[in-house]
Amino acid sequence: MSCNESKPEETTTSDDLSNTMDIEKEGEELQELLKNLYKWHELISSNKDFTPLLENKSDTFYLGLDMDAHKQRIEELNKTNYFSQKFLDNYYEMGRTINKKLIERTLVWNVGELPPFGNGANPWCNCQDIVTDYWDILTIKNLEIKDSIATFEWTWGGDFSYQVKTIKNNDRWQVLNLEGFDFDRFIK
Repeated sequence: MSCNESKPEETTTSDDLSNTMDIEKEGEELQELLKNLYKWHELISSNKDFTPLLENKSDTFYLGLDMDAHKQRIEELNKTNYFSQKFLDNYYEMGRTINKKLIERTLVWNVGELPPFGNGANPWCNCQDIVTDYWDILTIKNLEIKDSIATFEWTWGGDFSYQVKTIKNNDRWQVLNLEGFDFDRFIK
C-alpha cells in the first residue's frame, strides 16, 4: 500500500441497518437491555416459570399447570417492558399447551422429577450453573440487524453462548425470542 492510498472504508452488513441504525449504538442498547433483563431475572423476578399443579400431597404426578400462577407470571414479564407481545403470546401458549398435555396425560410429570418439557436446563440461559453477576460481564456477538429485528448471541465468556432475537418498538428494543423458550424445542 502506498502512503497516498487511503484505507478502504469498512462496510456494515445487516442491510446497512435499514439505512437508519448505527450498529455500534444499537449493540450498546441491546447489551444494556440484556444486562437489565438478567439482573431483573436474578434479583427481582419471581422465577416461577410453568408452576405445576398438585391437588393433594398423596399425588405422585402433577395434574397440570397452575394457570393462575402462569397468568401472573405473564403479567410480571409484561410489566418489565423487556418483552414483546409476540414473546408474551408464545410464553402463554407454551404454558397452555403444557397444561393441556399434562391434563390429557400425553405428558407425565412425576412429583420430584424434572419436567417432561424443556431440556433440564434453565431456559433463561440454557445452562445449569451460572456465573456470579453474569449480567455485568455478558457481551453480545454475531449481531445482525435487518429492518427492526436484531439477532445475536450473548456470552459470559468461554464457549458459552445463548441466542436472542429482539425487535425495536417505539425506539426501544424488546425480546422477541430467547433460545430456551423456543416453542418447538421446549415442548417435545
